[in-house]
Amino acid sequence: MNEVEYRKTLADLWSKYNKENSLREVLSSGIGLPESFSHNCDILWVGINPAESKQKEDFFPSFNQLLIDGKGYWKTIKKILLNCKGNKEHIDLFAFHKTKQVFLRNTGKDDMQNVALNFFAEHLSATQQFIEDTLKPKLIIIGNKGASAYFGFDDKYAWMGYDSEVLAPTQLSRETCEIRRITGLRQDEMAKERMVMPKGQREMRKNRMNNTIVICARFQGNGCPKPKQLNSEIINEVIEKYCNI
Repeated sequence: MNEVEYRKTLADLWSKYNKENSLREVLSSGIGLPESFSHNCDILWVGINPAESKQKEDFFPSFNQLLIDGKGYWKTIKKILLNCKGNKEHIDLFAFHKTKQVFLRNTGKDDMQNVALNFFAEHLSATQQFIEDTLKPKLIIIGNKGASAYFGFDDKYAWMGYDSEVLAPTQLSRETCEIRRITGLRQDEMAKERMVMPKGQREMRKNRMNNTIVICARFQGNGCPKPKQLNSEIINEVIEKYCNI
C-alpha cells in the first residue's frame, strides 16, 4: 500500500463508519495525518494516535519539519532523535484525534458485532500494510507501552500479530527499554483468528518485517521518569549492535 492508497483507505473508512453512534465523536475529529511521509526510513517512531485538534482534517507538518520546530511532544522526540544515525519518520497507528486514549481500551465486547472494534481492526490493517510496503523501517521505536500490544507483543492480543524474540539489552538500555527482533507472524490459534491482516494476505506478507528491530519503551512525554527516558546514546548503541543503518 503506497501513501496515496493509505490516505484514500482512511478516507473511505471514515465515510463507511461515519453514521455509527459509537464512533461519531472520534470520527468527527477528522483524519490526523502529516502532510507527507518519507519512504524507506531507517528509524520509525510509532505513536498510538494524534492529540485532539480544533480543526477537522488537521494535516500537521511532515516529521522532518516537526523535528526542526516542533513543540511539546515533538520537541521531546526531537531531543531524543537529534543525534541518531539514519533518516527518521513518525506514524500513529490510528489517525483520529483523541488526547485521552481510554476510548481505545473501552471498545466493549470482543466480537464481530462490535462496530468500534471492527473500525479499529480495519484501520490498523491499513496502517500495517503502509508500514510494510512504503515506510519499510529498519528500526521501530515504540514510545508508548500500550502500542506494543498492537504489534502483537502481548500474548493476550493479536492485532498486527508479529512474532518476535527478545534480544539482550545493550549496556545503556537495560533499565530503559526492551529490544525485540521481529521474526515473522504469530502462529498461535488466537492470533490466526484475530489478526487484523486479511487471511488471504498472510502467507504473502509473513516475512515482510523479518529482522526489523523494535525498541519498546514507555511514554516519553511529561512525567516519564529519568531512568526510563530514551536518548540518542541508547538508540545509537542499539543500532550499532543490531541494525544495519
